[in-house]
Parts: sequence; C-alpha cells; structure tokens
Amino acid sequence: MAAPRKPRPASNAKKPNFAVRRVVALVLVVAIVAVVWSLLSGLIGLVTGMVAGAPAASPSPSSTVSASSVASSTPSASSAAGPICERKSVSIEALVADQNGSSKDVFTQGENPFFGYRITNNSTETCFYEVGTAQTFFVVSTDGQVIWDSHDCDRTDVTSVLMQFKPGESRTSAFSDWARVFSSAAGCGADQTPATNGTVYGLSAIVNGATSSSKAMFSLE
Repeated sequence: MAAPRKPRPASNAKKPNFAVRRVVALVLVVAIVAVVWSLLSGLIGLVTGMVAGAPAASPSPSSTVSASSVASSTPSASSAAGPICERKSVSIEALVADQNGSSKDVFTQGENPFFGYRITNNSTETCFYEVGTAQTFFVVSTDGQVIWDSHDCDRTDVTSVLMQFKPGESRTSAFSDWARVFSSAAGCGADQTPATNGTVYGLSAIVNGATSSSKAMFSLE
C-alpha cells in the first residue's frame, strides 16, 4: 500500500514580500531626511537674517587712529607716529619763483610769479608738522596794504598732511602761480581786479600758524 502524499501548499498562499518592505522603508527615510533638511534650512535662514539686519559694531577706542599718528616723510601720509613740532621750533621762508621753480624777483608782463615756501626743523629731535594745503596760506602786500590773500580762495579741495622732519632738516613746498590780481570775498582767481604793474610786492607764507620771518620781495613789469 502506497504511503499517503503530503498536501501541497495552496498556490495562492501569501509569501513575505521583502522588496516592498525595503522600498517603503527607503521612502520613509527619504521623507524624514527631507523634513529635517527643511527645518534646518529655515533655521539657518532665520539666523542669517538676524545677523544681516544687525547694526555694524562701532570701532573700539584702541582701533581709532588719531591725527597725531598719521605722518609722512613725503607729501603722502603714512602710519608713522612721533612728537609734533612746536611752531617756535620751525622756521618758514617765503619763496617766489618762475614756472620751473627757480628763484626770481622780476616778472615781465604776462608772466605769473609762482609762490612756495621752505620749512626747517630747528629743534634737536625728529618731529612732525602739518604742511597740508588746509593750513597753508600766502599773502601779497605792498606798502603795508594786503592786496591778495589765499584765505579768499576756494578751499574745497584742501588737504591735511603731517610730514616728518629730522633735526635741522629743510623741505621746499610745491609752487603755485599767482594770477597778478587782487583778492576779495568773491575769490582770488584771474577774474579779479588786476594788480598794478611797476610795483614792488612782498610775499608772506603762513604754514600751520607759523609765519615767514621776512617777506620775499618781487616786482611786476
């Protein structure tokens, strides 16, 4: 007698579907990561906005550069610092020259005098002195009467420059021309009343309150 056969499993019996489970798990992970990233992005944006909207910090006193620490051994400024020259320790010499900077005291008709100065440190120490156009003035006079004063000129583009001077050192400024005119509250340029020819004039230079000890004499023809 043949042994009885074991019943076969029904063909429609359900088997565990591991592939589907893996896909579902992967989808859940991706969703969780997306939510976390969205939250982090919002938080980062909020913090960035707060920082961008905050006012800039004011410089501390230690980072502020004082005027006395801006100095130069040339007409341009540098960060060198040192003592400031006393006015009584410097001497100013007014200079009158031609367009090439050569000393001259007689100017023919149509030829403009050029004004400058020489400054000397008479002290025994290296120091700094203000020589910028903001503190430099020229005055032309004759017979005790001022006829032209650079205080009347346009002061829009004047500058401040501290320059280094070694003991006994002298420096000569750049020269600028005089249009042979009177100055007034209206200005000091060529459109002002012409100065008189055949007259002897004296030039004084004032640099940061120090005045030339004597006038540079010249005449117009």
